[in-house]
Amino acid sequence: MTLQAIIAQGNFPSLSDTEAVNLFGSAFRSELERLRNAEPTVESGTEKPAGSLKNGETPSRRLFQTDYAEVNRTLVNILALKWILAEDYASFTACQRDPGKLSEDSFRRLCEFFKSYKDIYTLLVAVVTDDLGKDPQLANELEKTRNGPTTTVKMVNHSEFLYEAAKAGMIPALESVPVSGRETILRSMEIEVYLNISQLVQGENVPASLSILRNIQDGKNGFHMRAMVTILDVAGAAAHSNARGCLVMTESVYQGYMTAIEALEKLVLREIPSERACYDQVLSKRARNLHLKGYDLLSTNNAEERALLRIFCMGRVDNKQSANLFNKAFAKLSTTENSSLVNALNVDGLEDGIAILPYYAPGLIAEVLRGAQKKEEPAIIEALSAFMRFLARVMEYESETGDPRVIERDLSFVQDVIKSNGFKNDPYVLDNVQLPWSQ
Repeated sequence: MTLQAIIAQGNFPSLSDTEAVNLFGSAFRSELERLRNAEPTVESGTEKPAGSLKNGETPSRRLFQTDYAEVNRTLVNILALKWILAEDYASFTACQRDPGKLSEDSFRRLCEFFKSYKDIYTLLVAVVTDDLGKDPQLANELEKTRNGPTTTVKMVNHSEFLYEAAKAGMIPALESVPVSGRETILRSMEIEVYLNISQLVQGENVPASLSILRNIQDGKNGFHMRAMVTILDVAGAAAHSNARGCLVMTESVYQGYMTAIEALEKLVLREIPSERACYDQVLSKRARNLHLKGYDLLSTNNAEERALLRIFCMGRVDNKQSANLFNKAFAKLSTTENSSLVNALNVDGLEDGIAILPYYAPGLIAEVLRGAQKKEEPAIIEALSAFMRFLARVMEYESETGDPRVIERDLSFVQDVIKSNGFKNDPYVLDNVQLPWSQ
């Protein structure tokens, strides 16, 4: 029996994990083959992950006899949907530990959020196609479909490659979805080109990134799909290292994403007056949550405090101890470095100039902390401060001319330096790294 037939009978949630993965392999073979080619992200590891299938297999090992990071992530994203629809809290949180584990009450609210959407197969297609832009072959094939110089050379993110390929009819799974569902997925993909919800939660993007929600046609349906796909993407984000549940969707992460989704939904419905006001709601929620845990209450009305809140979001800071570490690192910046970073982190990219989006900054901060985890506090502060000096350089834009807009700068080029023993022993080596765009 096909996956679509099982869904139509209402039996999808009752499948075992192994049965579900076997069906995914049959239904989405072409898409999963592409994911085998996907470029790994900054935080992808090399360890052999544990899985929830028979004999502890991961989804990727089940289908391809080896572990591919993006295959495991995508298939755990889909398993997460099955666990949600089955209200299977134990499977969803199997690899989480206290403190910080997703609460049963929050899981129930997550179940309610998804049960309002009835077209399960369309949602599965949206999830399984969402990271196909990471396959370098897709960009090459897209360029071959066009004559002469193409717009592909101007594309700077995976989401744009995917959206253009989908419009060109190059994603087979989309053809299995009714026209209305396909249009909803395309609107969701279009939103992702400009607005990555995870980047908002992590303080990585800027208010101008939110403008798509005020301008896109049929934004409500497209955004609801985008929100669901994002939550599932986060749920399976650590499947490259542990595919035995949803390691990343802890209580604090869940709260952060729901805060962002609720604020963005209000922007779609015109219940929030501006992109800046929507963005600052997310930052203010982080400030209030930290204040409840004993940290000083920061305000988005103060430029330096707002900049620090963005850095807290990039660093996934959710407790007083971490906030104090980041604040001490921030305080070590020189007056010039502080001024440069604060100014840059407060540019919206709307009517106030060119805003820089430091792509992969959260992942790099995670690597900084991972490399310093066995060190004393002063060494951790030095490493964080070195990254903030680097970020200040990244966020600089030499020219004052040009229309307000967002420029994305991919920081993955520096990951090998941050992972190196050289940086771990002397964080100042980061000061000497040349920026590709300034050479």
